[in-house]
Order: sequence, then C-alpha cells, then structure tokens
Amino acid sequence: MARMATARIRFARENGSAACDEELVKQEGFRDMQEYWEAELSEPVTVWSFVELLAAHNAPADREGRYRYELEMREALAIAAKAKYQWIIGTENDPLILDSRAAAIYLCTLQKREHLVPGTLKAFLKSTGIKTAAVVRHIKPERRAPKLDAVVSKMKCCNLKELETMTEKTMATEYRASRDTCRKARDIVLSG
Repeated sequence: MARMATARIRFARENGSAACDEELVKQEGFRDMQEYWEAELSEPVTVWSFVELLAAHNAPADREGRYRYELEMREALAIAAKAKYQWIIGTENDPLILDSRAAAIYLCTLQKREHLVPGTLKAFLKSTGIKTAAVVRHIKPERRAPKLDAVVSKMKCCNLKELETMTEKTMATEYRASRDTCRKARDIVLSG
C-alpha cells in the first residue's frame, strides 16, 4: 500500500500535479503522513528503493534536478557504506540493504545532506521522540580500537617472515600492546 502511494506521488510530481503529498497518501488509504512514513520505514530496503522513496517526495520535478538529487543521495549513502555504519548490510560492491529509518536519521544529522530529507519525514522523525544522542549511538560505524590500528601500521613495516614466526610475548614487548591486540594485528597484516 505504501509503495503505491509513493508511485502515485512520483507520477503526480513528474506530471506537474498540484496535489500535495498528503492528499495523494490519503487517496491510498493512509490517515496521514505519520502513518505513511511509519509504514515506509518499517522494514529494510535496498539503497535504490530508499533513494527512490525520498526522491518521490523531495526531488525537483525536472529530469536534471532529479538526477542531481539522486546522485547526491547515493553519494551520501556510499560514504556511509565505506564508513561501515551498522545500519547498512553488504559492501559497496554488493547490493546494499539498509535500515530506512536509521538512514533517514543519518541524513538528518549531516548538515550538508539534511536538505535531502523531505519535510514531512523530518516531522515524522521528530514526532517519534528519538533523541539525537541515541540516534548517533545507533548509527555510529564500527571502529577498531586505536591501539590495534597503530600496531597494524607498525607491523606493515616489518618483515612478514619475521612477523609470522614472532611469539606473542615478543610481539607484546616489541609493539607495547597486549598479546591479544598483537595477535589480531598480525592476523590482519598477514591476511592482507
């Protein structure tokens, strides 16, 4: 039902209709935009579907404007994929699936990308009572410990054969890190 409303909105915008999104959503059986956004953001979607969803509500009606809007949206999501945010499933090369609600929140937290989010969606997110701190914790990318990164970069400068035969105790002394950190760093260096 929500997909049909989105298709109707996109069609109306492309054909210069004066009908607003809320009218079109009501024609599809939703009480209001809140109910519509709740349905749209209730399950994971592909990146392309998410871009299409927001573009239907927010992109300029002309072809070139829509293209620029979709390109900017895909760039923002590609950056999030490279940063390995937890709400993105897959890699840059595989078809990406994302948590649409978290993706919308992410875009709202970016000062240069906030304009990509439709006003009705911003109002919906605000009404759900999600606090910014909780949002940021929810969408932060997974990061390796800084110590692990430092040990990995030091190990990359070493002879790989020596590194392969070095004991954990020697590595811990040499790199001033725990044996566990050294073991993980060595595995990363030797596998890459």
